[in-house]
Amino acid sequence: MPQHVATLVTLEDKPRVGRDEVRRAVAERIHLLTSFRERLVEVPFGFDHPYWVEDPDFDLDYHIRSARVPPPGTKTQLLELVAGIHARPLDRGHPLWEMYVIGGLRRRGVALLIKLHHSSIDGTSGGEVIAKLFGAASGSEDNGTAGPLPGASQMLLKGMQGLVRRPFDTMRVVRDSIERRPWIEHVGRMAGSDPRRSVGDAETAAVPYLQAPPTRFNAMVSAKRSLAVGCIPLAGVKTIKNAHSVTVNDVVMAICAGGLRRYLSMHDELPEEPLQAVVPMSVRSEDDFDLGNQVTGMIAKLPTDVSEPLARLRATADSMGIAKEHDIVPPELLGGYTQLTMPVFVTAAARIASRFDWADRVRPPMNVVISNVHGPRHALAMAGAAVSNVYPLSTIFDGCALNISVHSYRANLEIGIASCAEALPDPAHLMAALEIEYEELAAL
Repeated sequence: MPQHVATLVTLEDKPRVGRDEVRRAVAERIHLLTSFRERLVEVPFGFDHPYWVEDPDFDLDYHIRSARVPPPGTKTQLLELVAGIHARPLDRGHPLWEMYVIGGLRRRGVALLIKLHHSSIDGTSGGEVIAKLFGAASGSEDNGTAGPLPGASQMLLKGMQGLVRRPFDTMRVVRDSIERRPWIEHVGRMAGSDPRRSVGDAETAAVPYLQAPPTRFNAMVSAKRSLAVGCIPLAGVKTIKNAHSVTVNDVVMAICAGGLRRYLSMHDELPEEPLQAVVPMSVRSEDDFDLGNQVTGMIAKLPTDVSEPLARLRATADSMGIAKEHDIVPPELLGGYTQLTMPVFVTAAARIASRFDWADRVRPPMNVVISNVHGPRHALAMAGAAVSNVYPLSTIFDGCALNISVHSYRANLEIGIASCAEALPDPAHLMAALEIEYEELAAL
């Protein structure tokens, strides 16, 4: 299943920009993004994780491609084209990124779609990639040559070295698990909690349930994608935040809760219990701008069972506060358990689970992924054309077929909805529900 993230960037029409101009601009910045020249090399037999190696056959022309929206070039047609591109996996025989220069838009101008594998990027580093790609040029194309790719015997040796380290890594993970016992105990409380409870103290009531209520989004993911994009004014969100002494992220989560409530109610599918969201969180330091995926997450309740918008905002703030205190997955455990798993066993287990359509039979602990990251506040440009919008489009997976990503750019919060087309055939309706929820909160 494709596990890449994407960004849809729209450029103004002046000056005219095509693939050649974009390629020239990227070539001037490629030396700032070393991971753009690196590809994964597998360890024979899959008993250790792949390694990043600089690609000696790196070809910028392979990665920068052209596409065109059919006439009349509407926004809907653009998103349909992008959905088809977004559904295709990246080729692991090359560095894991692609850029599409999309023409044919009705309002002229050009759109750029940038796809990057999630293993090499998270929300924070993704913003840094955009800032470097669309910032001021600072050099010329780097034509340096890398050494040859390591052969099977070299990778086998690397894998053997990884096996030697595995007992020590196991002991470290066990130690970290003991030190993070409060979080392990919290998972036990999730397993024993009752999603329908309404009595007891607020902190106990806010503990997520180990199984989220069933929705259309909790199913196996097909090969088709559906997308929607939009934006809301950052100033309005901050006004809501200041009026109710909450955070910007609380407002974003409340907007998502209200939008999902409206959408599911419209389809007569709103569960009585509150939905639950996975909320990714960066664990990188403020001065760490290296690429790579340095993210953990938490599970938080979305008060979709609350009917009044302001009460829903207050409930969201309470839920997020308790989730931050108890529900954040310790990054040491997340990274440790991931490194201990052998790819050959993970791949086999994933194939078996997919064959039995596990997501249609088992209720996962989440209904949706919601991410909100800081983006560039200054104006961006590519080949002399100003950037109008920067829409994030993230990944989905079996059991959680909906991702709502929010990325700030200048005066707006840019929103991207990515889903399985079977789970969300009408993504524009969900985007409209989010916008209505924002307008109601702003009016109140």
